[in-house]
Amino acid sequence: MGKSVVVLGDDTWLSLYNRSSFLRADAYPSFDVRDLHSVDNGVLSTLYEEVPRRDHQLLIAHFLGVDHAGHRYSPDHPQMAAKLQQMDAMLRNVSSLMSEEDMLIVMGDHGMSPGGDHGGGTDMEVSAALYVWQKKPTTRLHKDLWNTLTDLKDPAAVYNLEGRQVPKVPQIDFVATLAVLLGLPIPYSNLGKVMPDVLVGLLAESTAELDGMRAVVAELRYNAWQVYTYLEAYQEVSHPFTDQHYRDAAGYFRSANAICDGLFGASTQPDYETATEMERHKLAFAKYYQFLTTVRSFTLQMWTAFDVPVMAMGLTMVALSTGCALLLLLDDWRQTKWPPVISAIAVFTIITPAAVILGATWVALGMCVCCTAALSSHARGRQKWRASLWELVQHPLNVVSVVAHTLHCVSMLSNSYIVLEDRCVQFWMVTFACAAALAALGNCDGGRQRLTCAAVFGVCVGCIRGAAASTIHRTLGTHLIDKSLAVVLMPWPVTIGLVYCGCVAVSNRLPVGRFTQWYVHVSALCCVGYWAVRHLDEGDEQPFAAIVCARGVYGTFIVHHLIVTYGARGGWWRSLPECLVGVCMLALFLTGESYAHVFMLTGVATGCLSWLVRTAHRSSGALQNAYPAIAYTTFLGAQHLFFCTGHQRVFNMIDFNSGFIGLTDYSYVLSGLLVTLHTFLSYIIFTLATPLISRLFVPNDPSLDGRRRPSHLEAPVTPSVVTHQAFHLSLCLWASVCVFLHRRHLMVWAIFTPAYVFFTVQATLVTVLSIAVLCYTAMK
Repeated sequence: MGKSVVVLGDDTWLSLYNRSSFLRADAYPSFDVRDLHSVDNGVLSTLYEEVPRRDHQLLIAHFLGVDHAGHRYSPDHPQMAAKLQQMDAMLRNVSSLMSEEDMLIVMGDHGMSPGGDHGGGTDMEVSAALYVWQKKPTTRLHKDLWNTLTDLKDPAAVYNLEGRQVPKVPQIDFVATLAVLLGLPIPYSNLGKVMPDVLVGLLAESTAELDGMRAVVAELRYNAWQVYTYLEAYQEVSHPFTDQHYRDAAGYFRSANAICDGLFGASTQPDYETATEMERHKLAFAKYYQFLTTVRSFTLQMWTAFDVPVMAMGLTMVALSTGCALLLLLDDWRQTKWPPVISAIAVFTIITPAAVILGATWVALGMCVCCTAALSSHARGRQKWRASLWELVQHPLNVVSVVAHTLHCVSMLSNSYIVLEDRCVQFWMVTFACAAALAALGNCDGGRQRLTCAAVFGVCVGCIRGAAASTIHRTLGTHLIDKSLAVVLMPWPVTIGLVYCGCVAVSNRLPVGRFTQWYVHVSALCCVGYWAVRHLDEGDEQPFAAIVCARGVYGTFIVHHLIVTYGARGGWWRSLPECLVGVCMLALFLTGESYAHVFMLTGVATGCLSWLVRTAHRSSGALQNAYPAIAYTTFLGAQHLFFCTGHQRVFNMIDFNSGFIGLTDYSYVLSGLLVTLHTFLSYIIFTLATPLISRLFVPNDPSLDGRRRPSHLEAPVTPSVVTHQAFHLSLCLWASVCVFLHRRHLMVWAIFTPAYVFFTVQATLVTVLSIAVLCYTAMK
């Protein structure tokens, strides 16, 4: 906007704006709340040199020591007192260096609770001080106008501070005020009002009181016109406001305009001719002020109101669906009647959301309660439930799985945990690998087996760390490693896939058909062809050869799955691996060559972790009860692959470019499907992998014929799939609880709500796919 700005302090400014936007920028890392002095000392080293300079219109000094002292200690701690004394000294020094044309604004973006935290909805957290000061002396004109404006304001807008009347200012008013002070247009979507008290301070000493009032009303009139224009356009597009609210606000605006038409132009309102000009300015000010206050009041009520009963019903539905999954686990899954179970799950995943969308919330809640009661009638008695729980807790690895997942869910109450969730998932995966390795070492007979366990554990942790190197920073949107390394590693998984299929063709020992082997060859050839063409031609439009290769991948994927699903012979243990191979090839293609090595590393890490879990459950009885550990392994694998393929739980990190791969025109259906697949393919992969990994836990029984495969009831397939689903549902439940509890939180829309949306979508996707897998394994 043609203004010169200098920023000092918090480096958040440089992540919001380019460094080139500032005349000068001296920023410091701000995330470490244990550091009270680095940012503040850095600002102080430059601030006193910048204040006397005349080459900038705005100087921003962003201190963090007071905020960090509150977080680390408390408002009453001696460290806080020392910080406040440092800030007092800074203000004295800055005020002595200012000229009479300068204005000092001291403000905080939030308050502080007695414990030193913020982000909640209490008065102490949402209230902050705003101090405006100028060096030029205050005249009688300023005092008279301030008293006049105070009398015209709403009494609720004045705060009594130790016997003094202090204006109470909404924080959104600062935007309009700063725009007027800098001589800039007020932002189009602003709903705040100009602070008249600050405008009075700009008046010259020789200004008459009437001229000063005229200048204040003129700025307020411009502000009201901007808000009314935005309000009118918003109402025309979406009609969010009630007729009564809109008429009241429009009435105040037109009434004030009618008065000002006589003040700034020809008099058209004879009703006001008997009043003096000063009284008419006061009346116009009162009308404009009332208009702006009314608009803020009903928009605040509409845009920040929450329907708590409906939110509570939604939480109840998610809790009931999670409870149904737990009922299935506690029930005897070898004798479970699948038609009522699948019908109940379908009610939770399909019929209930449809009823909520149509507005029948109470009907949906009643259906959920009925389905839960129906499932409870099929469940076993309390004594058998206790026996089931006792069988599960006999092995500590199952307990570790449940406890680690519970801590993961509870930690979602912290916004910092959600921001750093990619690192936390990596931590949980390595921690679970350590627990599995210790349990496996306890079941090893000799030194050779222990050495094998140690080697597998080392490979597992190395692959987890290697895949995590491709994680993209949540806010900066950049890779943590150089992309060129990923390009070098790109041919590895493709080559390994081809070698794997060749080995299968020779040995014919793994349950993958010859058609799938050829599919992998053709699909890999199309993938590499697409990547090569796009690498050679980096234009905005896709070359024809790239479109042909992309559609070759889609076509072979569809044909392969149709043949495998409906034409394959044998049990599900033959066709499901082939489906998984097809999904992996599609995921490899959609994510691109930059993440090709991630699939290899995550697959190896999950395989090693599964081997450790199986070794830890070596006895026959323990293998049958290993499904909590199996499900937690696939759950962690899905979360880890999600982050390692460049995704984060924020909307601006969704790769919408994936919706155009292989398409000449944008399609709402196909493009939306491609974006959804690109984002959530990791959960599809590991939901399909759960029953396959659980087959590794079938006890070795010499009485079984080597050519006969055990059914899905002999392996812990069903409880593993249901437990995998329960992990995702419980995470969705906790995300819903977090949004409900933090609905007034400062970061509810930036952090908690996007996470809630992602968790809900992935839980729904996993639930629907789990139903399909259970039905498919039961039929096969």
